Amino acid sequence: MPGGGLNIPGRHLNEYGLVVDENEYAVIASDDLPHGTVVDTPVGIQGIVYDEGSGNGNLDIYCDWQPIETSEC
Repeated sequence: MPGGGLNIPGRHLNEYGLVVDENEYAVIASDDLPHGTVVDTPVGIQGIVYDEGSGNGNLDIYCDWQPIETSEC
């Protein structure tokens, strides 16, 4: 699960596979906003900036994913 090196209280996956904190805020990375900033996300829940490295003008929402297996057609 992403964010293991960060200090995120209660870090876990929510029912949609988003990495959230103990208060169900999505974990966000931003190069433009300071750590601790609360933002509205396009996925319908609020997030808190815990990390940087997303590039200017972007927000990264941390999620867990599994590759989809493909079958031969």
